[in-house]
Amino acid sequence: MQIVPRCLGSHQRGVATIEAMLLTPLIFWMLLAALQLIWLFWAQHLLHNTSHYVLRAGQLQHGDLSAMRNVLATGMASTQLQWNVDQEDESEAANLREGAWRATVATLLHARLASTIQLHSPTVKAQEQFNEQRYDLRKQQWVTEIAIDHALARTANMDVTDNWLAARQLDIEIWWCMPLQVPLVAPVLQTWRQLFDSPAQRFCRLREALVGEPMWPLISRRTGPMLSGFRADKQPNKHN
Repeated sequence: MQIVPRCLGSHQRGVATIEAMLLTPLIFWMLLAALQLIWLFWAQHLLHNTSHYVLRAGQLQHGDLSAMRNVLATGMASTQLQWNVDQEDESEAANLREGAWRATVATLLHARLASTIQLHSPTVKAQEQFNEQRYDLRKQQWVTEIAIDHALARTANMDVTDNWLAARQLDIEIWWCMPLQVPLVAPVLQTWRQLFDSPAQRFCRLREALVGEPMWPLISRRTGPMLSGFRADKQPNKHN
């Protein structure tokens, strides 16, 4: 029977304690990093789904940037952290409605400060080529738009038809700057972000001073045919 010296057993316990002290902070940080990455993945999935409704709003409302932004903010309101405080004089449904309202308002503000909807189509050249004066019966005024009811134009000239069909496509790209909420992980992601010098990354870096939080860009792009005439006065600015 081999007898382990008492001093050797104490030494091993000391080494195990030091290793645990060194590894515990690393494991804790990795758990926080996993939480932040899952949060970003979920937010990207939410933006992916919301962008369908943003595109739909633009298709139906003449490419109106304000309408698309409102839909974007409403869809992304779920990313807002909420703590519902139970109040005896209000029902649970009323508390939920109030929380949803606060989240939507906060997201509308965030959308103004730290998001953009860029227009890739119709291009400026397509607008110059196909814009025309139309009378809007609902608004009782003249408007400038790329109309969608050119049945004769589709058969008159194939080259023109191809260009006109391309001009009827609404192609939007959404950049949403997602705040990094998990402590200790955000500074590391900010440093790592410097390796990806994309336009979306630069856009979010400039908005961090306004929001006061580190942010990570989420991107989604959608394309679909216009279901209402695209109006020049509703055109989103490239850097809005």
